[in-house]
Amino acid sequence: MRVFKFILFLLVGLLSTHSSVFAQSANSLQETYEYQQLGDGSIAVTLQMDGRDALFVLSVSKETALFNETLPKEATPALPHTLVLGQSLYAHERIFPYTTRPLAFRTSKVVGILGLDMLRNVILTIDSKQHKLTFSSPYRPGFIKLSNRIRLLTEPEKEVKIPVSIDGKDYALPISLDFSSLLCLTPDDLQRVGKRDSCTIRIANTSIQTVSVRTNQPAHSYLGRDLLRHGLLSIDFTKSAVYFQSFDSSAPSYDASVEKQPIMTDGKVEEIGRTYFLNHIWDYTTHHQFAYKDSVPAVIDFWATWCVPCKRLSPLLSRLAEKYKGKIRFFKVNYVTEQQLSKDLGIEALPTLYIIPAKGLPQQMVGPKLEDVEPMIQKLLR
Repeated sequence: MRVFKFILFLLVGLLSTHSSVFAQSANSLQETYEYQQLGDGSIAVTLQMDGRDALFVLSVSKETALFNETLPKEATPALPHTLVLGQSLYAHERIFPYTTRPLAFRTSKVVGILGLDMLRNVILTIDSKQHKLTFSSPYRPGFIKLSNRIRLLTEPEKEVKIPVSIDGKDYALPISLDFSSLLCLTPDDLQRVGKRDSCTIRIANTSIQTVSVRTNQPAHSYLGRDLLRHGLLSIDFTKSAVYFQSFDSSAPSYDASVEKQPIMTDGKVEEIGRTYFLNHIWDYTTHHQFAYKDSVPAVIDFWATWCVPCKRLSPLLSRLAEKYKGKIRFFKVNYVTEQQLSKDLGIEALPTLYIIPAKGLPQQMVGPKLEDVEPMIQKLLR
């Protein structure tokens, strides 16, 4: 009998583990875009800049910047711009630095660099075989296997350093999409490898044989964009992880990019994310002035697990959701997992109630006292 109970306990544990892994593959946001490969091999993607199509070169080692040549003669570098790519990337009225257009892009229509600062709240997946970029949140795309994950040794704040093995020796090399060669080593690193013309690189579960080593006196060793010819690269900036998956492993299925919206239950506080907010509350990427998509007032609770006042507020909101069932919609947003939405709406402290009347502009209650919450909510019904 004890053995039977032990086996049953193990089965329940395994099923729970499987369920949690499966749940992680369901994204609230997953969008895929085709990219252009420029003459030098660079990856370029079309964004909306100030409402017009604009071509940007992708970089995971630089900040977003515009080229000086894109400035109108009467404009100044202090001019703010709005950049949008679907619901994945958004920067409203932001001032970007300007830089000189590199020689490689002099004859192209590229207007700037799409860099790290625009990517930090998404998981970026590059598929060089089908020329596709996938932006997802909060998890990797379902076609990327968890077994191909590598934990980064440092957070990808200024560059993405990938742990690799070169002929059995461990390195952490930044990846640069600016250079074509797969592997470039400084003289010191080359001497450590053993001064050879080719080597074997291993990243996660993928081994790449007879890799040519370039040694053109670089300031530091790096992995170039030729790495993308050997597999799918997925960079999770939020969790400091990288996935590298051989093309032979499995073919990506981009049909899985369809968004799965949560089923809303009236009378409850429902958890939502940025995608739901844009689709059902206010799409600020296309309407910069507040334009409410619903006719029923709403209260959105921005919270976090570590926030003690948030925990005290939560039971009250649950009671109010039941009390005002059919009259007011109640939502909650996890501040940690929805950093982009929180940033876009200017949420800087917790808890914050984002209160939306049926008509008029939203209001914020920052750190509300429990006794003040219901009187404020009652105003929504007037």
